[in-house]
Amino acid sequence: MWIEILLGTAIEDYRKYALWRIVAPYLVNIRKLSHQDAVSVIREWLDKCDKLKLTHSERFVIETVTESYHNIYDCTRSYSRDFDYGYTG
Repeated sequence: MWIEILLGTAIEDYRKYALWRIVAPYLVNIRKLSHQDAVSVIREWLDKCDKLKLTHSERFVIETVTESYHNIYDCTRSYSRDFDYGYTG
């Protein structure tokens, strides 16, 4: 899968966007990693990227993974509410 190739590739630019929109949601939603495991994979990837250009912060990593978990909860709750009450849009 192309995201796995991305995780094996150090990138210099747009890594925060890639982390926010691609990597963290993929690790949480598709690979179903725990919060701790997702942060660990992201740290490893960012360490590779940092050899090109140092930009990441630990706080950003944790906030991004946490946001992905909150998005799953919000979607699940929304779908559950829609199903329970027959809401169609």
